[in-house]
Amino acid sequence: MSAPGKWTYVIGGLDPDHHVGDIVAFARLHQAHDQGLPVWRERPDHIRRNTVGARAAHANDQGAKMSVAKVPCTIVTGFLGAGKTTLVRHVLENARGRRLAVIVNEFGDVASTATS
Repeated sequence: MSAPGKWTYVIGGLDPDHHVGDIVAFARLHQAHDQGLPVWRERPDHIRRNTVGARAAHANDQGAKMSVAKVPCTIVTGFLGAGKTTLVRHVLENARGRRLAVIVNEFGDVASTATS
């Protein structure tokens, strides 16, 4: 969401079939505020939870890049039997409330990490 002289936002996870009300509500708040910076608690919940990046408007920064939130990433590699699955299971079992995602990329004919 962007407008001349106002903050610019990148918002993820938007589905037009489910979030049109949130998009319209945030657009109205964005337009109503002089700088396009509506109060956090007044923003729709989905917008608050899924704002990926935001950039303040500056008169002199034509073409400036937007800052986007960085997501930590760890890549686990190793030979067969090196303990990759054990390590990943340990991390997942001890997440302590952290939100984690795992992407598995198997190259063999049979997925060696597939378990019941």
